[in-house]
Amino acid sequence: MKKHSNGKRFLIIILALMLLFSPLLHGCEHLIDYLPIEIPEVPQAPEPPPVPEEEEEEEEESPPPPPSPPGIGRFTLRYDPNSTMNPIHMLNRDNIVLSSLIYESLFVLNQDLRVEPVLCQRWESEDYLEYTFYILPNIAMHDGSTLTSEDVVYSFRQALLRGRFASRLHAVSSVAEIDELSFKVILSEANSRLINLLDFPIIKAGSIDEPIPPGTGPYTPVGATVFSYLTPFISHRNAEEMPINRIYLRACTDSEITELFDSLYLSLLWDDPASTFDINLRANTK
Repeated sequence: MKKHSNGKRFLIIILALMLLFSPLLHGCEHLIDYLPIEIPEVPQAPEPPPVPEEEEEEEEESPPPPPSPPGIGRFTLRYDPNSTMNPIHMLNRDNIVLSSLIYESLFVLNQDLRVEPVLCQRWESEDYLEYTFYILPNIAMHDGSTLTSEDVVYSFRQALLRGRFASRLHAVSSVAEIDELSFKVILSEANSRLINLLDFPIIKAGSIDEPIPPGTGPYTPVGATVFSYLTPFISHRNAEEMPINRIYLRACTDSEITELFDSLYLSLLWDDPASTFDINLRANTK
């Protein structure tokens, strides 16, 4: 039996001291023991004319810094309001990027292409034909409910039936709940790398026809029918660790996207000049 488990900081104040110097006047009295003699007064030298004070040159004020580009300081992602935000149905590349912030999966491939558990606590299989999965307890969903194996099995079945995940899961024969936090998967052929395929989004049971089903991701969209931005999901287990408090969303055409990226109106850009399919991701770091 094989088991796997989860392994995660002016101003210098300058004091100007002004010293006031006061001359000390010293005098003395003389007693003359001789006959009185009229001593002519010595005329005092005229006081020199006052030296005109030099006018202090006014310091020229530095011009104000140029205004920042309108997009700076805002993290903005492209968004297509005309395409679905349902993560099972969606095929639009930009909305798929957004969905990874709104939804979570059982597993995910990290930057080293290694599988990491997300909503799965552990799993086990003896023959790679039958798997048992155990999900994390007390995972909050966007609608206020708590994630159960019913939600996971429902999402699994929807991914089997439609959208971009169906073909990769063709060897799955059945998926069924065991209890509130575990479920079983049976394959038609052995596959030791099944967990690599289980990165489909988990949604609330029964919500497949909703425009944006409840999920468990760290962000939720704000807006009525067209979303303006994403905001952290305060009940998410890692809510306090979210690096951005607001992710703005912007709709634009393909012909506008490069100019918007260069003008800092967009923070990410898929770009592949040699192909009709965009495969490179560029990021604004300004």
